[in-house]
Amino acid sequence: MLDYGWCEVNDDFKLAFEDSDFSIKFENTITPLPADTVIGFSFGVIKRTFSLLNVRFKTTEDVESMLDKIKDLQKTGTPFKVEWQIHSTGAAGDFFEFDGDIGYMYCFCESVTKANKAPGDQTIYKIQKITFKEAYK
Repeated sequence: MLDYGWCEVNDDFKLAFEDSDFSIKFENTITPLPADTVIGFSFGVIKRTFSLLNVRFKTTEDVESMLDKIKDLQKTGTPFKVEWQIHSTGAAGDFFEFDGDIGYMYCFCESVTKANKAPGDQTIYKIQKITFKEAYK
């Protein structure tokens, strides 16, 4: 069971990580016009992504389990819930509010990059980056 982390996915499993990135991209339409003028529009399109950096696993089975769970969630076509714990208790109010109001984000996994194993016969693994993209509110 993956139960030693700071990020909870779908109230199902947790992931431990060394660092994280949360990004907001505002989609704007800017059109250059003659006479060195421009016209710009923003229709409130916001794209949020959340990345876990250097995600750690204690065993081979934990890495394989996480990959299977992410794959299964992706196959359903239903966005899943990601919560970012900011306090060790994980109680109500201890989660980062992704949009200032809600302490979770429904998303899909965009990518899982570079799995590395600790040297020698150890079963400790690290995945360099897991990126989630907001799918709906």
